[in-house]
Amino acid sequence: MPPPSAAPVHASLSSFSSLDVHFAGLMEDLAGGVNRSLFIAAALASRAVSEGHICVNLADYAGTLLSFDHEAARNEPAPALTEWVSLLAASPVVAAQGEERPLVLSGSLLYLYRYWNYENRLAQQLLHRCAGIAADFNTVQAGELMTQLFGAGRDGADWQKIAAAVALLKHFCLISGGPGTGKTSTVIRIAALLAALHADSPFTILLAAPTGKAATRLEESINALLPGLHCSPEIASGIPKTASTVHSLLKPIPDSPYFRHDADHPLMCDAILVDEASMIDLALMTKLFEAVPLDARIILIGDRNQLASVEAGALLTDLDSGDSSGFSPDLTASIQKIMPEFEGPGTSAAPLADCIVTLRKAWRFDTRSGIGEASRSINSGDFNAVRSILADPAFPDCEWYIPHSQADFLARLRTMVIPRLRDCFASADPRTVLSLHAGFRILCALRSGPFGVTGINARVEKMLALEGLVPASGSFYPGKPILVTRNDYQVNLFNGDMGIIMPDREDGGVLKAFFPDGGAHVKALPLTRLPPHETAYAMTVHKAQGSEFDETLLILPPHPSPLVTRELLYTGITRARRRCTLWCSEETLRSAVATRLERTSGLREKLWKYW
Repeated sequence: MPPPSAAPVHASLSSFSSLDVHFAGLMEDLAGGVNRSLFIAAALASRAVSEGHICVNLADYAGTLLSFDHEAARNEPAPALTEWVSLLAASPVVAAQGEERPLVLSGSLLYLYRYWNYENRLAQQLLHRCAGIAADFNTVQAGELMTQLFGAGRDGADWQKIAAAVALLKHFCLISGGPGTGKTSTVIRIAALLAALHADSPFTILLAAPTGKAATRLEESINALLPGLHCSPEIASGIPKTASTVHSLLKPIPDSPYFRHDADHPLMCDAILVDEASMIDLALMTKLFEAVPLDARIILIGDRNQLASVEAGALLTDLDSGDSSGFSPDLTASIQKIMPEFEGPGTSAAPLADCIVTLRKAWRFDTRSGIGEASRSINSGDFNAVRSILADPAFPDCEWYIPHSQADFLARLRTMVIPRLRDCFASADPRTVLSLHAGFRILCALRSGPFGVTGINARVEKMLALEGLVPASGSFYPGKPILVTRNDYQVNLFNGDMGIIMPDREDGGVLKAFFPDGGAHVKALPLTRLPPHETAYAMTVHKAQGSEFDETLLILPPHPSPLVTRELLYTGITRARRRCTLWCSEETLRSAVATRLERTSGLREKLWKYW
């Protein structure tokens, strides 16, 4: 039997920053003077957001001694929970729900007002969109189209067809599933269904993703699948062929946290399909939902087991954390009008349960795949199974190596990367070089240190220079991969976009940066116009999310780190299509499988508690 799932990690991943301490001091001043219980609580609430939580659960810290490096005199235990909550409730800077003050207290959860406000607005949007059944299409026609697009019924429940039916019937739908479960092929069929069922009237479908890289990948996948889709040219013409980032779709106002599209100026669309939804933070998701008309469909696609957004929130976990094992009788009956063979997975009274479908069959990673088997065992927290799979030669697509020394590590790194990167410097065609770099990538858990992105990139460049493949000095050279680290709307490049430095043969061989520009096209950008970027032989697992590579080398630190979690390990391993090599100690691997980092939030309770 696998070991029980590890308890969620609520402990601090960092000390208090100067911002946390100054914010806590400001709250004290606004409240009228020295107030130790308020100071500690405010510092915790500020730090929680920087660590990705929406709020802080005071119960996790009640009676705990907390160290403030900036305020040594304040190192004293937090009050007991009941006393602490009472003291905070009496503070003029702490609001009960509904009041606008810097801090909001809800039970034992303490929020910065801004995040409490986002959470409530999103919960209201979700609950409103969960209600009722959409009736703007012909169910008989839908059933005929479903058979045409998905084929005849398979043995057992066809969850791709069920997901499509739910997307038709509900104004909100979350389609969740791991890599290779057919999420993108389901998305294109949903788009075809919507286009066909509304062919007699204007019907606008939008495709979006959180990053430029993820949007490009969605666009490429849709266009690759389109020729094999069993539909007429008229239906195919209604399927969107381009995808945008969520930011560019909402149109940000320069030097402002606001967007041009909001509840008062909504997007002109009837349906929006958003891929890689696990990467979207609370604030952006709230703004997206409010910018989509209430009678339009919002369809989110993602993998709840992947890493959550860099900013605050873990929305797919919150959405899919209740009783989503069944549908309501009304939805079951409506699905049966489209799919008479549908029997229903059980009964649930929660409105949100009607909107969640999990794709369960892995088409890419079957039981013969080490990547697939290891990822499933990682999600279940079964370290012994993970270790057994990684060490089993019967799974050649997933290999585990334990470095024995620094010299051994560097020798193997050179043996690994030189043959795989050599061809990247032999071609003068940017498209070819971009494709070659997409075939192999080094992934790291950390940014800094000898086993982090900065250290590994420096070592790889030095190895390439010793081979004579790149110059020993200089910021730019032909064949250098780069990763954009900040959105730049003027040049239409976004955080996470991958590019390559190459001579521009149409401009006298001047070095420029080339980026994918839809399909087989590339766009050239003068180096002086490049937004902030970094070398990208190696990249963090966070940055790799939304990408896939033929082969990956995943490097974890030699000793356990609270940053190396089950979600990071799962996300890193599943970035590989064909082969993943993992380098880490057994101690680090055991810790990663056992460490499940849960982000504190009140959203799941707001969505599920009454049901």
